[in-house]
Amino acid sequence: MVKFKSLAVAGVVASALLSVPLAGGTAFADASAASCSKQKVNGYTGRASCTSLDGYNAYRVVVECIGNSGRQFNVTGPWVKSGWSTASCSGNGSAGIYGFVDVELQY
Repeated sequence: MVKFKSLAVAGVVASALLSVPLAGGTAFADASAASCSKQKVNGYTGRASCTSLDGYNAYRVVVECIGNSGRQFNVTGPWVKSGWSTASCSGNGSAGIYGFVDVELQY
């Protein structure tokens, strides 16, 4: 019985440690953390810009896309410190924006 309790405690501790965010990671934009704008430029391109990073180092756009075959995927723009980060689902019309345009922040 003691053996099972110690295994259960070890599992709880491991779960707690895995749920703690690691330094140097990324996060999706929080309105209170940074002042960012995101928009669909057209049916296949999205862009994002931040005027205040509030402790973050850089940002990039993340666009949810869908191809003509129905496959869903995300594309990301380059990490930038100012200006627009832009990403396109397709250059030839074979995929378009399916859902969200979001901003990912880098610590």
